[in-house]
Amino acid sequence: MLGADSTTSMVTPSGLHYFNHAQKLFQIGESATLAVVTWGIAGVSDRSYRTLFAMLDDEIQAKLAKNMQDVADRWIELFWKEYENNPLRQQCLALDKKKPFDPAVATPDPTARTKEEEQQYRNLLGAFVGFCLAGYVLPSRVPQAYQILFYPVSGKPSATEVQNNGFWGHRI
Repeated sequence: MLGADSTTSMVTPSGLHYFNHAQKLFQIGESATLAVVTWGIAGVSDRSYRTLFAMLDDEIQAKLAKNMQDVADRWIELFWKEYENNPLRQQCLALDKKKPFDPAVATPDPTARTKEEEQQYRNLLGAFVGFCLAGYVLPSRVPQAYQILFYPVSGKPSATEVQNNGFWGHRI
């Protein structure tokens, strides 16, 4: 069973803005054995999550997945293409290359972030997104789940299998 609340966030120049009534739980395919729950930012491109999950299903229909790890790996490849060049991520990476702002320094270091850039950087670090991809791939009917986290100052992630201990959750 997957579930989620309905609040999602968008990164704005002044920080995170929260929206209620957002879809965070998606079925993959018409007669699916796969589903995804999301958390973090509401989107990263001109394409909605719904469209991206439909594209994942198209790929799976064109070439059947071997197992859940294969589905998770395909999702990472598809989503990374959208996330990698996102302007917010690029802005965060540029600020990450600078030294941190130090309010104790009388003469600011020209290679350091300004006070305003420091705040902007902290806001942009919130532009992460997580996915829990769950279900099964035939012929196996044993369900599995994988957690995938995309962070603005990190490279392409790997999927981590969620161990079946009766409960799993992510709270932000």
